Amino acid sequence: MTSAPPPRPAGAAAAAGPVPFRDAFVQLRRRDDPARPATIPAIPVEQALLDAIVAGCRPGETVAQFVESAVRASLRRRTAQAEFVARRAAAIDLARRASTQDDPEH
Repeated sequence: MTSAPPPRPAGAAAAAGPVPFRDAFVQLRRRDDPARPATIPAIPVEQALLDAIVAGCRPGETVAQFVESAVRASLRRRTAQAEFVARRAAAIDLARRASTQDDPEH
């Protein structure tokens, strides 16, 4: 069951102009069947956030494309951070092992 987005205040649609929605969700490809699109569920947001997203879209870019791009960028950033943390932990472990091998007191 999906919930509908909150209704816009009266006159908001006319004042903001047309919203470049292709869909209310972002289409991504499933790994198990590349021919069938998977979807990210619609999320309710405050009107001010939606207005800021629409204003931040490049000419011709839809909100769905903007959201997909933002999600992909966030995933790349989180992956890079996780890889950095793993490399740091490995380097610390290696340094500790090397220092205990060189230090006869340990």
